[in-house]
This record gives sequence, structure tokens and C-alpha cells, in this order.
Amino acid sequence: MIFFAYDDRQTLTLNSANVLIPTISNYPIKTILALFNSTMYQFIFEKKFGAIKILKSHIEQLPLPNIDKNAHIRFEKLVNELLKKDLVLDERKSLYKKLDEEVMNLFSLDEQDKNHIYNEVRVSDKLLEVNYGELLKNYTHLL
Repeated sequence: MIFFAYDDRQTLTLNSANVLIPTISNYPIKTILALFNSTMYQFIFEKKFGAIKILKSHIEQLPLPNIDKNAHIRFEKLVNELLKKDLVLDERKSLYKKLDEEVMNLFSLDEQDKNHIYNEVRVSDKLLEVNYGELLKNYTHLL
């Protein structure tokens, strides 16, 4: 599985992480975060690369569709909501589902195609269960 995180505090990077600092004009970082963390992009990654190890070249080959300004705003809003520290699990799941729907709508997928992707990709709810606010509190002594 591929996972992407947003770090605006330069707090923690594991040695097995690829650090991605996108500098694509008119393509906000939170839109990229939304796309790359979606079930759709997990599907693309698995089908295109089928790799366990994630290489920089794999990330660079993931497609970035043309998106209008309103879609960027919707993605940023959803990502900002998901980044809130006090969300309960059901709220995280609901927001992640909305994000997934937004991404799949970019590709004009019908319900059959969406269901196929959801059945092919098993995204774990374990990441959604993490209370990131509490996690970061445990690392504040490192700052």
C-alpha cells in the first residue's frame, strides 16, 4: 500500500519514506495528497507497478489530471478536515469516502467501475483509527 502524509512542521520522517515536495504550478500540495491517498490511486499504483517497494520514479509516473479551481478548493477543504486532530473514527471514514468519491468523479467512473476498484483494493481502516494529534504530542520532545 502507498501512504502519503502532510508535514508542515518538519517533525518526523521515517527512514523508509520518500519525501515528496511537489512544485507543480497551479497544483496545490493538498490536491496531490488527496489524489495519492485515494483508493483510485492505490488501484493505479497496484496495477501499474505491482511493487512492494515504492520508488521515486513510481511516484513521478502517477497521473495528475487537469482539475479546475473549484475541484482544488474541494480537495483542500476535505484534506484540511481530515487533518483535524479531534476527529472521531466515523468522521474520518466519512471524509475519506467523500474524498474517494471526488477522485473517482474526476475520472468519470460509473458505479460498476467504482465498485470494481473498491473490491480490488482493500484499504485498511487502521490508518483512519490513528489519533494524529495524540501521536504528535508524543513526539513534541523531539522538536
